[in-house]
Amino acid sequence: MSNSLAVATVTATICRMLQSYVADDVEDVEVKVSPGRPDGTDAAAINVFLYRITPNTGLSNANLPLRDSDGRLIKRPLVALDLHYLFTFYGAEAKLEPQRLLGSAVAAMQSTPVLSRRAIQDTIGDVAYLFLSGSDLAEQVEAVKFTPENLSLDELSKLWSSFYQAKYALSLAYTATVVLIEGRSIPEVSLPVVERRAVSIPSSLPKIVAVRPNIAEISTNEIEVLGERLLGDDTIVLLSGMVGSIDSESTSRRLIVDLPAGLRAGLNSVQVVHRMDLGRPEPHEVSRSNLAAFVLRPSIQRIDFIGGEHPYIEVEASPDIDPAQKATLLLNLTVPGGLPAAVLNADPREEATDPLHFPATHLSAGTYLARLRVDGAESSLQRDNDSESPTFNMFIGPTVEVP
Repeated sequence: MSNSLAVATVTATICRMLQSYVADDVEDVEVKVSPGRPDGTDAAAINVFLYRITPNTGLSNANLPLRDSDGRLIKRPLVALDLHYLFTFYGAEAKLEPQRLLGSAVAAMQSTPVLSRRAIQDTIGDVAYLFLSGSDLAEQVEAVKFTPENLSLDELSKLWSSFYQAKYALSLAYTATVVLIEGRSIPEVSLPVVERRAVSIPSSLPKIVAVRPNIAEISTNEIEVLGERLLGDDTIVLLSGMVGSIDSESTSRRLIVDLPAGLRAGLNSVQVVHRMDLGRPEPHEVSRSNLAAFVLRPSIQRIDFIGGEHPYIEVEASPDIDPAQKATLLLNLTVPGGLPAAVLNADPREEATDPLHFPATHLSAGTYLARLRVDGAESSLQRDNDSESPTFNMFIGPTVEVP
């Protein structure tokens, strides 16, 4: 197989091969062979242009499957490609130089229909191609072969019309097949099977019907998962991939699950997993339920206005907000009927434990009710139900004073 330099190595090797062959074949003409688009030069030249790449149909699925049942990589990702080249010939028409170069190029491609390992290694070792020193195309099991393409007049016309302001020149097309490019991921090497064991597994799957509350506060510490066949001999609940503890009072229709530390605010997934002990160090997964979801609200723990040349509002939130999450501060004036005053986006951060900073340069003076929105989930406000309170029947919650 080859790395990401394979395509460029094929092009460079073609150029070197043509340069060497044509220089000996057309001795009275100084010819330059180079990669690139047709440039319309008057000098004697051959342009080698890679104009199209297509998947190789014969080997496009040769590397499947890539992963085992546990999702572990067992084979490097591989893509098989065919490279389509357009050779364009230039020179003095009166001396028939384009046609002489074309004939020499055809002879070169016909006499060398396969890229040899020696030719590839010579290209990689050429000082003109030091940028290809890391290429391992020469180690590819499948040799790269060349075949001429039979382009119809319509196909040739469409191809040349794609070259902006380029005049048609004598040209022919070749296909190089196949180039196998591997990904850099390193697969795990499995150990041999020590013992084979057959186990019967019940076919009934756990099913989640609802999650309560579907919009949870971090202070609630737990959620309820309602459904059917939820509790098995060995059951875990995954909350966005994190394991939540199941309360001892849970039943097959109702699981009480503690929210794990580190769960992020926003939309979170819920899935019930049944496992079975097969004598391995870790229980074997038997079945998974459907995915359900709930929203975890963020909570503002502290909010302060920091003045200065570049004023900002600093917020500490719970749970910690990951730097990749989108955090927005919504501010409303506390006066009755006050309209939304500002929507501020948080500055970039490096750590989830860092406080959030919201630029407040253009914020008007006043007292604001504050809500924090993280990936669509907003912190909550309460309504004042005290009839003796001056804020009766109004929202109350975290506020920030802007001088």
